Amino acid sequence: MKSFVFALGIALFAPSLYAQGKLQISPPPAWKDGWKLVSEQPGRGFRVLVFVPPADAAQPDASKDSVTIMETLGWVQEEWVPKLYQAWGQIVKKTCGGMFVGPLRATTEDGFTIAYAQFYCPKRNGVDEGGVDLAKIMASPAGAHLVVVGKRTAPFSSEVPGHISYANNAETQAMFEWLKSTNDYLFTSVRSCNDPSPLTMKCSK
Repeated sequence: MKSFVFALGIALFAPSLYAQGKLQISPPPAWKDGWKLVSEQPGRGFRVLVFVPPADAAQPDASKDSVTIMETLGWVQEEWVPKLYQAWGQIVKKTCGGMFVGPLRATTEDGFTIAYAQFYCPKRNGVDEGGVDLAKIMASPAGAHLVVVGKRTAPFSSEVPGHISYANNAETQAMFEWLKSTNDYLFTSVRSCNDPSPLTMKCSK
């Protein structure tokens, strides 16, 4: 995670992620016992947090599931989406030479630019596992949030993004269900807000 923070090389924001009312998020529904914070990297203009299921907290690097949250402040709203998209892709590529990405889908509505992206790693360098990261980027004039839900899996094959095949059909079906539930989670349960006051708060979709 430290390499992720330093690789960004951009000015980001560091105050309280939740107390400021900037991000509305809860653990993914499949995480029945909630989540536990295992890494926090503050810096000039940024904060990056990593959560895993509580059962994995003792050895977070071995966890198959993770949620990474980045909060930022300032810069130009239109620049945040491509910058964060490219930055996360560079980090994934460091451990996955065969990484490929799905098309970036971005829209602007009610003062927020919202984008979704998928990062696929059929096989990580030097280890017998693959991985999928689904990301949501939310940017406004005040700053931006990047939320990434990651899943480590067995190595897989994929001819087109979003269509993953494993040697075991049960794993293929499980990934199909994970992709659907995680996309639904990002779309419905993760929102960025631009004011801490409940009376004037405006949030993204």
